[in-house]
Amino acid sequence: MIPLRPLEDRCLVAPCARSDTTPSGIVMAGELPPEVEGWVVAVGNGPRAEDGTLLDHFVGVGARVLFPAEAGHDVYLNRERYIMLREVDLLAIFED
Repeated sequence: MIPLRPLEDRCLVAPCARSDTTPSGIVMAGELPPEVEGWVVAVGNGPRAEDGTLLDHFVGVGARVLFPAEAGHDVYLNRERYIMLREVDLLAIFED
C-alpha cells in the first residue's frame, strides 16, 4: 500500500529497471533510452472536463505503461523511487 494519493489526473508509477542499469542501480555509460516503462501504483480522482465535471481515468492501478524518460517528477517513499506523471504524459499502456 502506497501512503500517497495523487491529485486529479496524476498517477504514481514504479519504474521498471532499465536495461542500461546494473542491479545495484548504477547507470551504464552510453545513450539513455528515450522511453521508460513502469507499473501504475496509485491514481488521482480523475481529470476534469472544461465544465469542471470529473472524468474517469483511462489508466488504472496495476497497468504497465510507457512514458518519456524526461517526463514526470521523482518521488521517494521509504527509499523507493517512483515517478509522478500526468496521464497525458503517458505514451502507451501495455496489453499483456
